[in-house]
Amino acid sequence: MITIHRDKNHNGLVAMVSTCKNIAKIDMTAATNEKHLEQMIGASAQALGLDWAENVEEYNKLYRAMISLSRERKRRINMIEIEDSRISSNDFWPIWQRLISDGVLTMDEIFWFDNFWRENKLGSF
Repeated sequence: MITIHRDKNHNGLVAMVSTCKNIAKIDMTAATNEKHLEQMIGASAQALGLDWAENVEEYNKLYRAMISLSRERKRRINMIEIEDSRISSNDFWPIWQRLISDGVLTMDEIFWFDNFWRENKLGSF
């Protein structure tokens, strides 16, 4: 199983390949390009006894979904006034900055953003 999280120490993304008992963490910023990252993920999966190609494909699907969902959230942010008094959460600003700079949100951040959006009635989905 593949998951992608944000490393709190340096704000980069970390891909995690996991089995029932073991986890391999891959610092995505350490990869020099996409193929290198796929090699790192595949090798980690293989070391854990998992299928190389299956895990690389799972990673690619998840990452493409994160890019697509992040673009949609950026479009939503561009439609509101940032000075809106309802946007007072300090948790919102790092996500806003990441989206404005064409960054990618993790699934956890997208979930948080969607809840924040609904709670503050910032617009329709």
